[in-house]
Amino acid sequence: MSLTRRSFIECMSCFAAGRAFSAPHGMFGGGNPELVFAAVSDVHIVHPKGNSRCGTQVFESALKWYGGQGVDAVLVAGDLADSGIDDELEMLGAAWRKVFPGNKAPDGRHVEKIFVSGNHDYEAWKYSGCAARTVHRDQADLERHVIALHYPEAWQSAFDEKYEPIYIKDVRGYKFIGSHWTDGGGRQWGKRLAAVLAERGAELKGVKPFFYVQHPHPSGTVCNARRAVVDDGETVKLLSAYPNAIAFSGHSHWAITDERSIWQGPFTSVNLGCLRRTGFCRTKNAADGYENWRTPGARGNKKSSKASAVNGAKAMPSYPGAGRCHHGSLVKVYADRVVIERLEFTDMTHVAEDWVIPLGASAERPYDYNVRTAQSVAPQFAPGAKIAVERVETKNRAGKTVAAVKLSFPAANAAKGVRPFDYKIEIAGKDGESISRSVLAQGVELGVGSSAAKGPSECTLALETLPAGPLTFKVFPGECFGKLGNPISATFNS
Repeated sequence: MSLTRRSFIECMSCFAAGRAFSAPHGMFGGGNPELVFAAVSDVHIVHPKGNSRCGTQVFESALKWYGGQGVDAVLVAGDLADSGIDDELEMLGAAWRKVFPGNKAPDGRHVEKIFVSGNHDYEAWKYSGCAARTVHRDQADLERHVIALHYPEAWQSAFDEKYEPIYIKDVRGYKFIGSHWTDGGGRQWGKRLAAVLAERGAELKGVKPFFYVQHPHPSGTVCNARRAVVDDGETVKLLSAYPNAIAFSGHSHWAITDERSIWQGPFTSVNLGCLRRTGFCRTKNAADGYENWRTPGARGNKKSSKASAVNGAKAMPSYPGAGRCHHGSLVKVYADRVVIERLEFTDMTHVAEDWVIPLGASAERPYDYNVRTAQSVAPQFAPGAKIAVERVETKNRAGKTVAAVKLSFPAANAAKGVRPFDYKIEIAGKDGESISRSVLAQGVELGVGSSAAKGPSECTLALETLPAGPLTFKVFPGECFGKLGNPISATFNS
């Protein structure tokens, strides 16, 4: 992006006043940063006997790109190995040494590892369907390779560094605190962090940022994530005493194109998405789940009969973008700001505007959810946009062939600088009965300029789940903070 001298001064004036937030890529990237680091999560390296498509290729490609950006460190917020076995950890370590032999970039710069483990590293060897028992069929042999049973040895072998449940590293004068997933449930991170802050908290005080990383999101911060992907809240209580703290986490696989992936309260929290595949959790936008995503509670140990029935009745397959997207971030730290670039490694594009975090004792906190909700603008359909409606025969998720109605509508990208996150569909029948459904916008995990994001979204609904016809459909475009644009409508006589 090119800037005129006047627009640059105006933009910097906004920044100086603490009002800068999302900005077109490169707008606030001028000057030499004091620190540059990669930030990713959920690499999920799978042993070739488990799934050869989920090896080290994406991770290695990302590392090479990051190396070309002059990074001083690479931060990985957990789930390095998919199946909890050291074979996969060794694969990741080999990829690291291939790109950064001796922890050095091709130009000789030292590149620090800021790695922490996640639930998959610690306990996935117990999960049904994981590769651990395919690779090691004998129980005694399996236990010799389980990371959690030999953490210090596995970590030392894979990464040539000592394993500590929580650690502090200094990179170019900036402190990083990394906390692994071990035992202790949701309280483990708070307990370890409390001990570290009691000993070294004084040196972290001030306006200079420090960076904290754990696998689950700090509770009540980013993405309105469900309980299963957050800690118990102790981390938030502890970090709230440090307005200069910036926490990085993953675990949810939540797309970083969602603006709720950054949160500011007493400190700053950032969701790093997933380097392997995108996902979407339950949020207040769609409490019963999206039609093109899994119904909350409809899988695993939390499966309920009601959730299973709702999910089984859906006539629409899961979101097609879930497996094709590989998210990561590049963080640049300046004396007066931190700039976070949001990336997608399949197409090597910036998927959304940069986040710009002002630094300083008097800096405002532009990523406060209340601030952003008030400032958000609803997406809008272009004039003349229409819903295409047709009757189809399809299989629902329970495998039953059902009569269904398929809706298709153009992307609601008419409002400049605004993109749809999802669509709310209101359906009214002949007797006044009305229900609502929600669908994720096509291409929501990709850049707004991608062909997918520019294309139409669809929703297929089983007729047996709808009111008696004739039916009136209203489609409202929504953004991630919940504001809805003007609807378009169509009628259908089944």
